[in-house]
Amino acid sequence: MKAKAALMIWLCSFICILALGRLYAQEALQEIVRFNIPMGEHFCFHAEMGGDLNGDGRPDLVFSCIDEYNYSNCPVYIYYSIPDSNAVPDQILTSPLPNVGGFGYSLAYAGDLNGNGISDLVVGVRYYGDGLSGGILIYYGGNAPFTTPDVFISGLGMGYTHDWDLFFGEDMITDCDLNGDGINDLLVYAPGPQYEEWGNVYAFLGGEPFATTPALHIRGAVPYEQLGMNMKTGDINGDGYDDIILTNRVPINPNNPGGDSHYYLKIYPGGENLTNVPVCEILLASEPYAGINGIIANGDLNGDGYDDIVISGGSKDGQRWLKVFYGQSDLTELSALDYMLPDGMGLIVQSYCNLDDDPFSDFFAYIGTLPGGATGAGHFAMYKQTNESIDIVPNYINSGEHEFNGYGWAYNLGDMNGDGHPEFFVFNYDYSVGDHINYATILSEYYVSNSDEYIQPAPVNVRCYPNPFRDGVNISIVGIDKSDQLASIEVYNIKGQLVYSQKNLHGKQIRWDGLDNQGIKIGSGVYVVRAIDTKGNTYSTKVVNVK
Repeated sequence: MKAKAALMIWLCSFICILALGRLYAQEALQEIVRFNIPMGEHFCFHAEMGGDLNGDGRPDLVFSCIDEYNYSNCPVYIYYSIPDSNAVPDQILTSPLPNVGGFGYSLAYAGDLNGNGISDLVVGVRYYGDGLSGGILIYYGGNAPFTTPDVFISGLGMGYTHDWDLFFGEDMITDCDLNGDGINDLLVYAPGPQYEEWGNVYAFLGGEPFATTPALHIRGAVPYEQLGMNMKTGDINGDGYDDIILTNRVPINPNNPGGDSHYYLKIYPGGENLTNVPVCEILLASEPYAGINGIIANGDLNGDGYDDIVISGGSKDGQRWLKVFYGQSDLTELSALDYMLPDGMGLIVQSYCNLDDDPFSDFFAYIGTLPGGATGAGHFAMYKQTNESIDIVPNYINSGEHEFNGYGWAYNLGDMNGDGHPEFFVFNYDYSVGDHINYATILSEYYVSNSDEYIQPAPVNVRCYPNPFRDGVNISIVGIDKSDQLASIEVYNIKGQLVYSQKNLHGKQIRWDGLDNQGIKIGSGVYVVRAIDTKGNTYSTKVVNVK
């Protein structure tokens, strides 16, 4: 056992040595477009992208710009296709709340919260309320252009001792299913309240109508714990429920809350009954060897079917490191593989992705300064994974333009133009002296222009959501052709027997309540849905009914 552990340590060290040698030999991802934002504005740092808000079968681009001197106006820009540098947004969304600051401070639109098969947009309003308790607005997808929010949740009353400076909605996640009902759920983070900073994570279960009372509230146990300052989800134990993954800090000296601290990883299991008691709590680091700056958890590095956790951090003396926790069925047995990064390379993991559509998830990171490079120029680094062993040598590096440019912060957009390759929204936060203009780029490994004749249109197919389902499922025709309408549907069991059919339909979506033609509830199992549109085209897909 000791020999195996020694071998792993040697291997990790050897990989890190190779990483430095290969670091500068990397090519860059292809830049599709670059556009600037007005002087004095910057992009929001709390966003979850990749959703399809208008239901055309392709993800959209949504971002907000924050004025450093006027936080009351943070417009949200919505594009339903890849913009060029002069493109006009399909919609500019502004705050429906008069005299309230912080609208657009955070965004999330990767998940479908009401179960209609179309992603929904959640906008944080960080400074809502007299005491700045915060709030969130939910705009249901498919209702473009958006006007009035469908759901509003205030941070008033959400605090533990009080709500002052709670900042409810500072960060949000929608691409998760905590209770396994097939409908995305919503996680909301609040760092406050003032002078206490317990850290709070609230779980709202998806459905229609959407429940505005949290099904779960996880709160730090001591002041200045900042529980949830890194908040992610992923199915780490492979049970079909997304787990909640958080980090926190616990001051070593309770009388000095701002001093040296212990940093922990905490995992709260998903399931039909959610709990605020972590099933796993692991000490990550203690200062001065401490400081957690990034975490990803909803990807599978080694292709074994379990989501894996990657955490980046560093010490006060400048040493940077990665910790990798490979998922497994028993969360209490998780352990870390440690990777020390080259001196001076400040790396912050940002998100999983998949460039090759293979079993191994790739990931990307922000690197502030490369060894020997311009201070703070900023770099977007992509790490492709091709086998069971993690590769911490970047395959692509896109760099900032000058010192203190701060380029490389990024989000995964998904495949916006249907060419089979995901796009990435990469932006900068310039902190050089003097006036500066921030900018964003859209990058891709390979790019097929929207004007190229051989680009494939968004596929027309039948979509069933949620899937798996319990009480009912929405069946719809999706694709770029808005004239596609449902004419009839048929549902078959795995023996090929017809269990349900409906004809003379007119519309893009119907809801099937899971009853057969005799009005009897179907049994659990796999079913085939066959849909025919008004042009006579037939589409099929599988759905799963669970008890």
